[in-house]
Amino acid sequence: TASCAGRQDSGTVTDDKKIRAAVIDTGFSEKAIPAGNIAGGKNYVEGSMGTDDTYGHGTAVASIILENAPDTELVALVSSVYEHGRLKQVDADTFAGIIIDAVDVYGCDVINVSSGFAVDTEALRQAVEYVEKKGVVIVASERLSSSVMANRNISSIQ
Repeated sequence: TASCAGRQDSGTVTDDKKIRAAVIDTGFSEKAIPAGNIAGGKNYVEGSMGTDDTYGHGTAVASIILENAPDTELVALVSSVYEHGRLKQVDADTFAGIIIDAVDVYGCDVINVSSGFAVDTEALRQAVEYVEKKGVVIVASERLSSSVMANRNISSIQ
């Protein structure tokens, strides 16, 4: 059972809180992910579209997380949508805001990032530093940017 010993919510510390993980990706299918594992989310690309996966990648990532930690609460934070044969992604500053929201709005303990940016921005650097100071683990499958990732406590799978 995945749990977060000592997680602090509303001023109390408990040993039995489930781990909450943000999946910053294409969303995930509510048909594939059990309702009991879904802890909300938001589409930052097209708010009216909701968080249902338009590409399949976010669902695959969420499924892998649940295979390894079946009690994890997942938050779908949509940074990319597939429409008209192309992936549409938020800009780097919006992406930085998603990282911060994962912690401040959704209370995530882990952030999974499946997107990358070739451009380094101050906003991205500050967002990563902010969540790192909060003790949140970031797992990145691609580089956010070399200078953002440099000397950071980020698990990177390349």
